[in-house]
Amino acid sequence: MNYELQNFPNPFNPSTTIYFNLTTEKTENMELVIYNLKGQKIKSLPVILSDAQHRIERRGHNNKYSIIWSGNDQNNNPVGSGIYLYQLKVDGKAIKTKKMMLIK
Repeated sequence: MNYELQNFPNPFNPSTTIYFNLTTEKTENMELVIYNLKGQKIKSLPVILSDAQHRIERRGHNNKYSIIWSGNDQNNNPVGSGIYLYQLKVDGKAIKTKKMMLIK
């Protein structure tokens, strides 16, 4: 299994699009989790791969998807400027983690 993960723009304000590329058939129980640098969970975004709005490209078994994060926490409150980590999880296991920066 291979998972590519990136966001654009980075740094961002007010939102960023997180792209991930899957080269596997396993797509159940996926989520994208946003953390602050203290390791506190800010937001959990469920990945619904069957939803056409998330699918941006399909070539064979190589699927690209995107999710927009608007810089809000789980309660929909805006978060402050800073560095955040985003992590793709499958079946509760971290697959890949990257950094992004929110500038207000």
